[in-house]
Amino acid sequence: MSVSVLRYLLNHARGEASQEELREPIPNYIDLTDGDTEDSTTRPGEKLWEQIVRNILSHKANKKNFVNQGYLKPVREGGLRITEEGRDFIRNLDDT
Repeated sequence: MSVSVLRYLLNHARGEASQEELREPIPNYIDLTDGDTEDSTTRPGEKLWEQIVRNILSHKANKKNFVNQGYLKPVREGGLRITEEGRDFIRNLDDT
């Protein structure tokens, strides 16, 4: 899911988006599974994939998290911005 956020932000004019702005386009950047589209058991009104995107910020201390790795940067109230490292990462990933 984090790779999908990077792909979207790479092509987004500002290179950043709020959590709300990410909700609509992210499904266009990943093939969601049936499990991804199930309702979240801990966040009423959200699908599981939406919770996973929100967890990018709430789990930023995790070593595998893209904020921790320097690919994304928190901005505004709950928003994310792609960094130069994130741009390089996704371009290299897409080149392979």
